[in-house]
Amino acid sequence: MKLHRILLMGAMLLCTITSFAQELQVVSFQRLDRDLLARTQERLDLNEDPCAIVRVSVPNAKDYIFEGNIIGEVNYRPGEAIIYMTKGSRNLTIKSDRFGSLKYDFSERLEKQVVYRLTLKLIQSEANKTRTLIMPVAGIGTSMSYGAMIGVV
Repeated sequence: MKLHRILLMGAMLLCTITSFAQELQVVSFQRLDRDLLARTQERLDLNEDPCAIVRVSVPNAKDYIFEGNIIGEVNYRPGEAIIYMTKGSRNLTIKSDRFGSLKYDFSERLEKQVVYRLTLKLIQSEANKTRTLIMPVAGIGTSMSYGAMIGVV
């Protein structure tokens, strides 16, 4: 009987699943002076000025929606999204159904015909992690009883 209770408690412990919440984090934002994409595949804004390009490096780039001073459609390539933005732009908003949204303020205003790389990564959020609590319980009366309480937060 004791063996069955111990096995049952062990099985319950193994069956608790820990899930992790993920969120986006900017790893780096840098200017790529040797990348000539903005000059060779130029796109003009409404004022006929050449645009800057922001290359967003993120896995499964097609799962994201980008908002800001974007000119035309976003070009998706494996592992990156190529975004044409007006010169002087200050920020870019990145949205995802799975990871929420992130508004990133550039460290410098974008210049025309310059390519920038914005690298993102997915991080585990410790605050949203599922936690398990196991507490032994014992009672003394006419007979001794014992057990364990398992709580999932």
